[in-house]
Amino acid sequence: MSATPRLVRRRGGVPGGMLVIGPLAAVLSALAGCSSPEKSPVEPASTPLASFATDSITVARGDFCDRIGASAIERAVGKGAESAPYGSGDPTELEPDLVDLSHEFGCRFHTEEASARAWVFAPPISTERAGQLVTQLAGMKRCVRLPQAPAYGAPSVALACGEKSKPTLWFAGLFGDAWLTCTLQRSLPGPELLDETGRWCVAVAQAAAE
Repeated sequence: MSATPRLVRRRGGVPGGMLVIGPLAAVLSALAGCSSPEKSPVEPASTPLASFATDSITVARGDFCDRIGASAIERAVGKGAESAPYGSGDPTELEPDLVDLSHEFGCRFHTEEASARAWVFAPPISTERAGQLVTQLAGMKRCVRLPQAPAYGAPSVALACGEKSKPTLWFAGLFGDAWLTCTLQRSLPGPELLDETGRWCVAVAQAAAE
């Protein structure tokens, strides 16, 4: 996410409003067409989200960040990324200027050039609740839904938010009873950012898969 302060509350799997300052016109015009068992880090070849069957996997509602492959992290944000993992119940900086007890498992990887995040809600989420989350996320301030983006679970939502110079793309969706979210903030042309965000989110889903 950008360095602009804003509030997002994710208590018990309920996101609040988000304020992101900056024009979206350039992003939108470019995008218009468009606790689990221990495992080893996942290092598959980078896969476009459009080529990944997200409806065929289930995700564990637990720690997964240490299983995201190093190559996927480097591709998303560049070399020398700093990481900040957290677990459910940890006092965590969920967003800039917001430290709260998390009800999710997640992590952030960042360099000077980019920032990638991923988290899964700790409580189980029903299909009905997932539909409500899609509606809430699609209504976040200064964010625009990308209806032609590839699916990320079922149901799912894709969003473009943020400043013109460094927008943030979101994918979020239901995998079994787990609500999984991933984001990538990076200065790239719209279609390229969409592709790279999708590849990052595939790596996240593979790492979190049961």
